[in-house]
Amino acid sequence: IIMPLHYDSTDNLYVMAYGRKRAIIGPPGQLHTLYRYPNGHPLVGSSQVNISAPDLDIYPNFEHAQLKEVIVGPGDILYLPAWWWHQFEQPFEDT
Repeated sequence: IIMPLHYDSTDNLYVMAYGRKRAIIGPPGQLHTLYRYPNGHPLVGSSQVNISAPDLDIYPNFEHAQLKEVIVGPGDILYLPAWWWHQFEQPFEDT
């Protein structure tokens, strides 16, 4: 299961008890490079870009997005400040 790249308006702590997950994170802002859905849309706060296979013809500014990969494992806690972009994937074992 992959939740689309999005941000939350509150701080979050992501605690991993078992297994590992890949987190893609990016600093606030970046509305122009991550193509946030517009106000009033049900997915406002989420990116329109499929970051696993971005279509640069449709979303050309995505190539300038500032995103980093973090692997979260057992016992790890990832602090996500409000407005930070994030997407979690489980490409490893079942978690």
